[in-house]
Amino acid sequence: MTPAEWDTLTAEQRGPCQDCEGPLHNGYGRGSWQGRKMNASRAAWFNAHGPLPSKIYVLHHCDNRACLNLNHLYAGSPGDNARDRDRRKRGPQSRKTHCPQGHVLVDLPYKFADSSKRWCPVCRADQAERYRETHGEQIKARQRNHKRALYEADPEKYRERARRYYQARVARER
Repeated sequence: MTPAEWDTLTAEQRGPCQDCEGPLHNGYGRGSWQGRKMNASRAAWFNAHGPLPSKIYVLHHCDNRACLNLNHLYAGSPGDNARDRDRRKRGPQSRKTHCPQGHVLVDLPYKFADSSKRWCPVCRADQAERYRETHGEQIKARQRNHKRALYEADPEKYRERARRYYQARVARER
């Protein structure tokens, strides 16, 4: 069950949490599976579904670290864990709302960066402008070299690409 599906369930459908009755460490129940000590939720998952690869986590829909109810647990990647953390406003970056200069922060889409990254569009634009001012010739040289390499690799394909680009540019200007 995905976190989005979990959010649509009522409390009765979700069922109550089953807290670990054993020792806790940082709020997580402690348990073991086949003689290996681990979080109790991971041990419960292993008992029910078998072992997971080491880079796959057992996550809690219910946000209760001590819960062992299998309906409240799901397997997820480190990225899923980070998104879950940010969605619940637990990470240090997710609680920030403004940059040191006082501008409003924006979340980066998860597909482009680490899920905890937040950035200031105003400061980023200033940084990009400063970079262009100090490295303008290097940027232009890289672009020229790139175009030259494309042309040398396949001149006909390069001409066709340039023709399409200029046609689109003329169409936008109309």
